[in-house]
Amino acid sequence: IQKGIVLIPWCGNKECGLELEERTGAGILGIPQNDESCDASRCTICQKETNINAYMARTY
Repeated sequence: IQKGIVLIPWCGNKECGLELEERTGAGILGIPQNDESCDASRCTICQKETNINAYMARTY
């Protein structure tokens, strides 16, 4: 992640979150509340089905 904030599929598992942060150099900022636009997807790390998206960005 070079600039801005991205919304990325995540299963919510702590280990997957840590791996996401390590691979991207960005931090998980939070999860949108009442995000009805989130369709079923797969976690970026473990590929488990999820309907959770997480905001990620580099923090300084």
